[in-house]
Amino acid sequence: MITTWARRTVAVVLASVLTLSGIAPVAAAEETAAAQVQALEERVAQLEARLREAEATIDRLLQEVGAVTAAQLPVNAVYNQVRPSVVGLLVQAADQWGRAAYRRGTGVVAFKDPGGSGVQVLTNRHVVEGATVILVLFDDGRVLEGQLWAYDVDLDWATVLVRGDNLPEPVRWGDSTKLSIGDPVVVIGNPLGYRNSVSVGIVSGLGRSISNSGYSFIQTDAAVNPGNSGGPLLNRNGEMVGLVTTKVADVEVEGLSFAISTEALLQALAINKRESQSRAYFGVVVAESLAATEGANADAGLTVVALDPIGPPASAGVRVGDEIVAINGQPVRTLADMRRLVDTLIPWQGRFTVTFRRGSRRIEGGEVVYGVAATQTKPVRRFMSRDLYDWEGAF
Repeated sequence: MITTWARRTVAVVLASVLTLSGIAPVAAAEETAAAQVQALEERVAQLEARLREAEATIDRLLQEVGAVTAAQLPVNAVYNQVRPSVVGLLVQAADQWGRAAYRRGTGVVAFKDPGGSGVQVLTNRHVVEGATVILVLFDDGRVLEGQLWAYDVDLDWATVLVRGDNLPEPVRWGDSTKLSIGDPVVVIGNPLGYRNSVSVGIVSGLGRSISNSGYSFIQTDAAVNPGNSGGPLLNRNGEMVGLVTTKVADVEVEGLSFAISTEALLQALAINKRESQSRAYFGVVVAESLAATEGANADAGLTVVALDPIGPPASAGVRVGDEIVAINGQPVRTLADMRRLVDTLIPWQGRFTVTFRRGSRRIEGGEVVYGVAATQTKPVRRFMSRDLYDWEGAF
C-alpha cells in the first residue's frame, strides 16, 4: 500500500518535472484564456441583448413619429375633408329702423338631429341674433331654410336646425385641451361672402378670457374677417378644436383672433341638454387677482365686486369686498375656475357651500339650498354703475 507520505513525494516530484518542462505555465495560461473568452462571450451576449432592445425602441419611436406625421394632414387635405360640413349663413333681421337687413356668417354641421332627418349647424349667436329668416348655403349648392334651435348669450354660440335629405356628415370634434402653443391650425369660412375660404396659422395662446364669461378661448394668428364668425378652427387632423368668434380690429393690432374652445363648447352644451336648458345664476360679480389675470400662479381667490342681496352667496354670508376662495371645497382662483364650478350647479336643485376670506379671517359659509331662478341677463349687473373690466366676470 502506498502511504500518504509517498503520494506527497510523487506529487512534489511531478510538479517539479512539469515546472521544469514548462507544461504547468502553458496549462495555466490556457485556463486563463478560456475564462477570458467565456467572459467576452457573456459580455457580447449582453451587448447583443441591449442592441435588440435599442432596435425595438427605435422601431416603436419611428412608428409613433410616423403616426403623428401621417395624422398631420396637408392643409388642402384638411380643407377637402371638412369643406362639405362648412356652410354659409345668410341671415335676415331688422335693422335699428325696423327695415329688413342681411348679414353673412359661417356655420359648421356639428350634430345629427336626433329627432329626424336633419342636422344641427353650430355658429355664433351674434350671427343669428334677431333673425327672421336664416338661409343655409351648403357646399353642394343647395340653399335650405334653417330654424334657430338653441343659443347661449354668455358663450356666443347658437345652433340652427336644418332638415333635408343627404345632408353632410357632422365635423369631427377634437380635444382642445390637447392643443399646445405653436400648433398649426386651419380656418374655413366665408369672409366678406367669399365662400369656402381657407386661412392658416398657429395657436398663439390658450385659456384666454375675453368676454367676462369665464370661458376658455383659443388665440390664433390665422386670418379672420367679417363673415368668418361661426366657422370651425381645425387642427391638422381635420378635427374641430374651436369655433371662430371674434378678432381684434385696430390699426395697431394684427393677427389677433379668438375661437371658443371645444372644451368650453361641450361644457356649455351640457347645460343645454338639461330639461330646463338653463345656466345657473350665482348673483355675483367677481374680479381676478393681478397674478391670475396675467396667467401666473395665483394664491388669491376672487374678490366680490357686486352682489345680489338675494343671491346664493349673499345667503351664505358673503359681502362685497370678500374674497371667495372655494365652492363646495373646490378652490377658485380664476374666472375659469368659477365658471366650471357654477356650471355644475343646476337651478332649483342641490346644496353648496362657499368659503371666503374677510380680511385675515377664513370663513366657511353656511350650506345654501340652490334655488335662485336661472337667467340669461345677469340681474347682478344692475348693482353696478359701470361696465365690467376685462378681469371681472358676472355669474
